[in-house]
Amino acid sequence: MSILVVGDAMLDVHSGGLVKRISPEAPVPVIEANSHSYALGAAANVAAQVANMSVPCLLAYKAFCSDIDYSHDKLENMCINAGIKPAPLYHPGCFSVTTKERVWAEQQQICRIDRENRLKPDQLLEDEWIENIKEIIHENGVSVVIFSDYDKGTLTDRIIQEVANYCKNKNVTTILDPKRHTYNTLENLTLIKPNNKEIEITNKTPSAISLEIEDTLLLNTQGKDGMCLFQNGELMHREITHVNQDHVV
Repeated sequence: MSILVVGDAMLDVHSGGLVKRISPEAPVPVIEANSHSYALGAAANVAAQVANMSVPCLLAYKAFCSDIDYSHDKLENMCINAGIKPAPLYHPGCFSVTTKERVWAEQQQICRIDRENRLKPDQLLEDEWIENIKEIIHENGVSVVIFSDYDKGTLTDRIIQEVANYCKNKNVTTILDPKRHTYNTLENLTLIKPNNKEIEITNKTPSAISLEIEDTLLLNTQGKDGMCLFQNGELMHREITHVNQDHVV
């Protein structure tokens, strides 16, 4: 058994230090940097959580063909160290892996610097990536595919749909954590997991969406209020959490 995570991998970067003065150039703090760290983010973090459970895990993600893309090298090495087998889907661009750098003044976050490119594959590249993903599933005995969508260009409706169709024929479980507003038009997935915001953008109720996606399970996560599981328009189960709202992020 192994699990394949397909989606938008990121690097979370944290830079911080002490503030002892205000810049003479602008009314902003000057940070005397003394720390710099990296963490796997987005789909890469999902893969890391799977690997932490001692389950063999692979990560398929958009990567750019660039000789100077040291951020991809960093991501790949961190995946390997976390027990994740990287399976990059190459895009013929010269851009780096998405990074989100948070700048801290002691315990206070001052700003976040995002470096990203949301360039999506064209139809020919979609064809290539779909075949690549199918090969990964077949060659590694994958039993579960998790689509971790952050709308950064790795996943398209067509890629999700074609892979879901293939997985259904192979009895492979598929789970979609969506950011795209068209998730309720996709078929043959085992489970779709939208949060409240992703439900709201459809202007429909969870029950109505569940009817549209037919046998696919709909797990509506509701933050501090827990989660609800629907199938064919019916509420199958409700899980209520017992945590303080401050603990839910």
